[in-house]
Amino acid sequence: MGDRMVSVRALGYMGIEASDLPRWSSLATGILGLEIGARGADGTLFLQMDDRHHRFAIHPGKDDDLAYN
Repeated sequence: MGDRMVSVRALGYMGIEASDLPRWSSLATGILGLEIGARGADGTLFLQMDDRHHRFAIHPGKDDDLAYN
């Protein structure tokens, strides 16, 4: 695409597998301005940026990668 910027028109939700949930929590709230809306029984962080239950779900795991979108 060269130097052309791509703009996001809509965001449903995104799931990420992460090995360091406390670090994600700090990044999400301190840097990105997201709120922790809820926590799952397995430790999943559900991050909010609007009136939806969540837009990002950060699941505990070892891969540190996109899980789904």
